[in-house]
Amino acid sequence: MSDIEIITIIITADKFNNETTAEEAAALFANDIKGKAVLVTGGTLGGLGAEAARVIAKYSAGPVILSGRKQDALDDSIKKIKEETPEAKLRSLIIDLASLESVRHAAKVVNEYSEPIDILINNAAIMASPYSTLTDGFESQFGVNHLGPFLFTNLILPRILASKTGAPRIVNVSSIGHGFGPARRLWFQ
Repeated sequence: MSDIEIITIIITADKFNNETTAEEAAALFANDIKGKAVLVTGGTLGGLGAEAARVIAKYSAGPVILSGRKQDALDDSIKKIKEETPEAKLRSLIIDLASLESVRHAAKVVNEYSEPIDILINNAAIMASPYSTLTDGFESQFGVNHLGPFLFTNLILPRILASKTGAPRIVNVSSIGHGFGPARRLWFQ
């Protein structure tokens, strides 16, 4: 990150708070969005991923890749975004973060894209689900929220590092939920 980018982030950071809309943030960074290939996990309607994709698509990003577990849900998101922004360059990607095999397959697909990934937004997650394990044996919330995105990011890192639009970005969306778990208490005692 260059000194100019750091200064810009510091200057603009005071403009954001818990009431800032996605529209306001995207408008401020419109020049940074234009022409960038953006991949968003958890891109189904009603979630933060679809909302991020909707707003990013308005500012001439391209392509915006919405990923999720079900093609019909991704098709619904794409249709809704196209209603608002008909010229949006959108693509879907099937990935189930509960299956490391699915993560590997999705990464293989991404690594075959002709364009690099300029921005990866790891947004998909599950929360407060009943205890279960993935087919790979890991506890489901830990697997979906941490292991899946970690593996996916690392497997597509060559496509991210191939970005020629400046420093590529990896955004990991999170909550404060980790503060309520025993792992935090054990690590910081």
